[in-house]
Amino acid sequence: MKYEFWDDFILEGTEDYVGLWEIIHDLRDYFPKANPQEIRLVTIEATREILESGLMEIGMFESIDGKNWEYQIWNLDIDSIINRIETEWGELGRAPNIWEIAVLVTTKKGEKEAENILRNRNKD
Repeated sequence: MKYEFWDDFILEGTEDYVGLWEIIHDLRDYFPKANPQEIRLVTIEATREILESGLMEIGMFESIDGKNWEYQIWNLDIDSIINRIETEWGELGRAPNIWEIAVLVTTKKGEKEAENILRNRNKD
C-alpha cells in the first residue's frame, strides 16, 4: 500500500476503533508542511486505499434508542463513503477531532493480515 502507517492501524483495529482523526494525526506527522486542504485530500485518498484493500471497514457510533450508542458499519459503496466523509468534513469546517465523522475496524481479511504483520515484526 502507498501509506506505510496502515500496518499499525490494521493491528489496532483488531482490538479497538481507529478514528479518522488518528489517520489525520499521522498524516500531519508524515507531511509536516502540508496545509489543511492537502491533509484533507490525502486523508480521503488514504481512507479510500484501505477500504479498497478490504482490510478495514468504516462506520460510526449511532444512537439506537436515544440513550445507548452502537457501532454501525456504513453499508455503502466506497464512493458513497468517501462522499459522506467529505460532506461531514465540510460541514464541520475543520479537521475532525476524536469521535467525529467515522471510525474504522479491521475486517476478517485484515485480521489475517494483522497476523502476517506480527509474524514479520517478530522476525526482526
